[in-house]
This record gives sequence, structure tokens and C-alpha cells, in this order.
Amino acid sequence: MKKLIIFALIVACFFSYSAKAEERDPSYFDDFYDVSIVDDHLIWIVGSHGTILHSSDRGESWVVQKGGTDDSLSSVWAIDAKHLWIAGTYGTVLRTEDGGRRWERISTPTKDHLFSIQFINPQRGWIAGERGVIIDTENGGGKWRTHSFGNDALLYGVSFLDSQNGYIAGEFGNIYHTPDGGKTWKQQVTGIEEGLLSERSQCLFDILFRDKDHGYAVGLDGGMLNTDDGGRSWKYTREIGGKNHLLGMALGGQGIWMVGQRGTLVHKELSSNRWNRINLGSKQPLNAIAMGKKLGIVVGSNGTVIRTEDEGAHWEILKPADRRGK
Repeated sequence: MKKLIIFALIVACFFSYSAKAEERDPSYFDDFYDVSIVDDHLIWIVGSHGTILHSSDRGESWVVQKGGTDDSLSSVWAIDAKHLWIAGTYGTVLRTEDGGRRWERISTPTKDHLFSIQFINPQRGWIAGERGVIIDTENGGGKWRTHSFGNDALLYGVSFLDSQNGYIAGEFGNIYHTPDGGKTWKQQVTGIEEGLLSERSQCLFDILFRDKDHGYAVGLDGGMLNTDDGGRSWKYTREIGGKNHLLGMALGGQGIWMVGQRGTLVHKELSSNRWNRINLGSKQPLNAIAMGKKLGIVVGSNGTVIRTEDEGAHWEILKPADRRGK
């Protein structure tokens, strides 16, 4: 039952900072699950019913791109302005090489729901999803290898530092590390692991490494894991987001940002131990965040898009207009 609740949460929703966002006229109401920013002006958002939204002007105007699917899209990764990848339910993987003018559906060896995708260049990428599935490619999606942890765990977050070193986080508080590009994986000791049949859960929804030593993972009840030694040891901190589940993270400037349920946005400078809760004026579930140099975008349920153009000092609620792409 807990697994079903966690799955529904992701698929159906997924002192100095006190500026309250100003709401614009609502006009678009899909659930948005992920966002990617390139060069502080190009934005891609993906979500329910195969939704792909693109803005080339920092979110002032939006175009609906045609991905050719009605499957929910859970993760988008922009390598650069032209090369992007998307993963979603039922093994859906989409690729564009022209900035979204044309999206191509890529054949993969799985029909499982896919939750997180990352590419480090146009050729090399990894995707993780349900039932412990991991797939990776070394030739831009022409051929995929399938890996599995041999259990029924849901894998929600992927973070690769380079072509060899990567981490995956997911259900039961589990984090796995690969030193060889995904050929082999070893489970790390987080201190919050729970067995498959446990009545308790410490599900982790996202993982992010900023360098080879420093990493973070977030999950249920506002909890956060962090490491300063490349995952050899992890420290668990309760209720960073209050009791609200934390669903996504991003690095921005000299800080880290985390979003979650009930409009939760928390931030801290990397040099500080103090977390600041930011009032965005929204109680919607916030599923993902992307931060550029100055531009930041948060996305969530019911068409929620929230923007900052000054590194997070002020936030504004946007409602993307439903403009059809040509």
C-alpha cells in the first residue's frame, strides 16, 4: 500500500527570503513534473498527458511542443539548446536534436515507468524507473543496456558526475553507487534503509551530487541525507521541509534549493548550516526546480510555474498560456 501511495504522489503530482509571489491570470492546468533551463532564457517543462512546454524568453511566453505521446512525462534533461531527452511512463523516451521542433520516440528494452533521466553528452545517458530498472546508452539511444537490482524498488533519482561515477536513489531509503558507468552498482549505507517488507518507508525522491564528495538526497516527511565523503557515510536530517515530502533539488549560485509538497521551498547557502523557508504564495505540490545563473523555475501540480530572475530573492507565479506549436 505504501508503494502505491508513493507512486501516486510522484505520478499524480510528483530570515532573508520572505518575498511573496504575485499571481498572474491562470490559463494552463496540467500537472508539471520536471523542468530544465539552458542559458538563463530557454526553458522546457514536461508533465501529464505528454505535455511539453517551451519558452525562449525566460517564461514570458510559451509554446506547446508536440512529442507524439499522451503518456505522462516525468523527467527532462537538456544537454544544450538543441539536444534534449525526456523519459516517462510505459518506457517512454523522447529525443530532440533541433531544440524541440521535432521529437523522436526512442525504442528502449523496457515498458516500465521511467522517473529520472540524465545525459552527460549527446551519446552517454542513464534512465532509472520502477521495479529496479536502469537502462543506459553509449551511442545516443541507438542501443541500450538493461541493469536491475533484482528487487521491486522504485528508483526516482539519478546523479552522474562524469561518465563513470554515478548515484541512484529510491524506495526504502536506498542509495546505490557505480564507479564504472553503470556496469556494477553497490548499495551504500545510509542509515535509513528499510527492507522490502517493512511497514515503514524512507523513500528518496531525488539525489544530487555537486562534486565527488558532496551529495544530497531528499524524500518523505521533509527528510534529507547528505554526505561529505562521496557516499562512504551519510547523515540524516529530519524535517528540512517541515513534515512535507521533498520531491526535487537544484544547485543555484552558492546555494542549494529543495521543493516539495504544500508549496514547500527551502534554501541554504553551501557555506551555511541554516535552512530558510521561502513563502511562494502557493500550496500546490512542487515537483521540480531548475536554477540557472539568475533565472530559476519551479514547477508543480495544476499548472504551477514559479519564476525568479534574481537568484531567488523574489519569486513570481506564472500561468503559461496554451499556445500551440506550429
